[in-house]
Order: sequence, then structure tokens, then C-alpha cells
Amino acid sequence: MCKQKSNMIFLLGAGRSGSTLLYKLLSMHSKVGYISSYNNHFPNFVPTAYTNRWLSNRLTLKRSVWFERSGNAHGFQRSLFKRLIPWPVEGENIYARAGIPLFEAESQAKGDKPAQRFRESMLRLAQQQGADSMVSKRVANNRRIPWLQKAFPEAKFIHLIRDGRDVAHSFTQVNWWHDDARVWWANKTMRELKADGWDELSVTAKTWVEAVTIVDAALGKITDEKVLHVRYEDLLKTPLVVLEHILQFMEIAPNSDYIEQVQSIGLKPVRSKWKQAWQPQAYEKVLQQQQTLLEQLGYL
Repeated sequence: MCKQKSNMIFLLGAGRSGSTLLYKLLSMHSKVGYISSYNNHFPNFVPTAYTNRWLSNRLTLKRSVWFERSGNAHGFQRSLFKRLIPWPVEGENIYARAGIPLFEAESQAKGDKPAQRFRESMLRLAQQQGADSMVSKRVANNRRIPWLQKAFPEAKFIHLIRDGRDVAHSFTQVNWWHDDARVWWANKTMRELKADGWDELSVTAKTWVEAVTIVDAALGKITDEKVLHVRYEDLLKTPLVVLEHILQFMEIAPNSDYIEQVQSIGLKPVRSKWKQAWQPQAYEKVLQQQQTLLEQLGYL
């Protein structure tokens, strides 16, 4: 396996926990590399990585393209020009081409080659981008931590945690959570789970519990200095304080240009929409799945 060192950071967290926002905030720093939309579509075409390098010091352009004027970082329409600018993406093609499995059941007889190929791909991207640190956000990585460690024994991990009630409500608002969607912890589609007596809200609530639990279990086997737990609510309340702490963990120094662009996004706490959306019966369904973990994390 390649012995070259790299400051590799993996951003973990349940879906709908704000990881896209944090991923973009970190990638906006000129010294942080990432998998871009071009890298993902053309993983073996070297010049695509240099587009990230061209963009690295253009923080104002990143702010304009990666975020809405209001500061929203997810799910908004982009002009043709903005679609041509590289974006930080999850980059599953990079993982898939290396042979990193999506599920542990697929890991049999894989050997070390997928981890080696993945390491080489990410190191190459980091070098081509001129990045001091490389950050990768992929929701599926919540259940692939042993593979990430195999590829990067020196890697650090950031676990972003959000109130599970907000996560459950957010899941019900996205159009890809349909009957044919496969729920990873059950290995069944939503339609199949409904046939078993589950309802959508209970499934989304349990998905948060399963994601947080599997990440915590895997990170519990890693030394503390390589793990950082961050609350989404703290990120919105004091973004500069939290980001400075994260960047210090990543061994990256914030600068005035970066701070200015982060401030321009105008992050601030948001009201929990589930409080208005759910009737008591719906809230009880969520608590049946989440109460123990919510209490452990101090949300109740």
C-alpha cells in the first residue's frame, strides 16, 4: 500500500444532518481539497483536478456558486454558468472505481486492493489541487469506516450530529425518499417496510438512530485525537468559533478572506419545523425510535 502521507479528513453524519453545508464551508478554504463534480464524472481525467486548483483562491466565486444568496447550500437551482464551476460532491464514482464496497456484506474477498486504489486516487487529487488537507463527505461512509481506515490509517474523522427530530422531519421533505428507495439498515425498500407495518416517519426516525449508532461504534475504536464530534446547532449558532475549532483539528489556519466569506453566508439558528408540523401522535412515533439516543445526546 502507498506510504505517502496526507492530511485526510472524512466528514461523517446521518443524512439531512447538515453535512453538505459543513462540507462546502470547509472546502471553501483555499488550502482544503475535495472531490468536485468534475472529478466525480471524469475520475481518470487529470485536468479536472486542476480546475479545483484554479478555483482554490477564488473564495468570492465559491461563495457565489456553492451557496444561494440567502446562504442555503443544498438543493437549489443553478444557472448554466454556475453549473460549469466545480462543486464539492460526495464522489461515489471515486469510491466505486476503487472497489470500496457500499455494504459490509460486499466486503468478502476484496482484499487490500480497493483501499490501496482509493488511497492513490485521493492522494493524486490532493497533489493536483495543491491541497494541504483533503476532505471527503459521503453519507455511505458512515458504514465504511473500516475501509477508510484501511486506506488512510492516519485519517481524521469529523462526526456532525443534529437533533434527530429535525433529521426525521427533513427526511420526509425530500422527494427521493420514495417507496422504491432502499433503506440501508433494513436492506428493504420503503414499500417493503410499509408492508411490514412501518410508516415513513418511523423509518426516517430510526434511520437517524442507526446512523449515529454505527458511526459512534466505529469511531469508539479510533484514538480520540483523530475524532471530532460537532453539533449542527452549534455550527449555526457560532459558525466562526466552530469552524476555527474544526480547522485547527484539520491543521489548517483560517484567514481573513475565509472569515469574510463565511460571515457573508449569514448562518444563524433555525426554528425546528417539526414543532409545527407534527401532531402529538406523530411525535410519539418519533420518540418510540429516538428517545433513548436523544436523551443520551442531551436533546431531551
